[in-house]
Amino acid sequence: MIPSQPDARADRDARPEQDTRPEHGAAGGDAAAVRAVVQAYVDAVTAGDSAAVRAVFRPDAHMWGYLGERFVSAPIDAFCEVVAADTGERPWTGRYSSTIRSVEVTGEVAVAVLEEHGYQDADFTNHFSLVRADGHWLIAAKTFHSPTTTA
Repeated sequence: MIPSQPDARADRDARPEQDTRPEHGAAGGDAAAVRAVVQAYVDAVTAGDSAAVRAVFRPDAHMWGYLGERFVSAPIDAFCEVVAADTGERPWTGRYSSTIRSVEVTGEVAVAVLEEHGYQDADFTNHFSLVRADGHWLIAAKTFHSPTTTA
């Protein structure tokens, strides 16, 4: 007689499905905290508040990306200057929308993807790398792509 083998299908069916939601791997509080930082970024750029933008980034943060076909590499302070220069009437804010497309947390690091439509009349996909230091999440790097730009 052949010893019985466990039914592989039953074993597979008994295991929980892998979590493929955008917040995969994140404890609920960590994912919410990362989302809050990204939302603070959105609120700050929409308000034109460069100090609030600066506050969500590490002091040594950098950004890289593409404005159309033009490659950009700069300290995050350069982006803060762009935000600061956007003063006066800001008609683009009425057309602006954003979506936090995904958040993934692994220990003390996280990544988030933010889609922006109409930021200063251009569309952006931003990939943020975040680090938790001293209990606070901050953006360490911003990489972005904008197929069209007004700059």
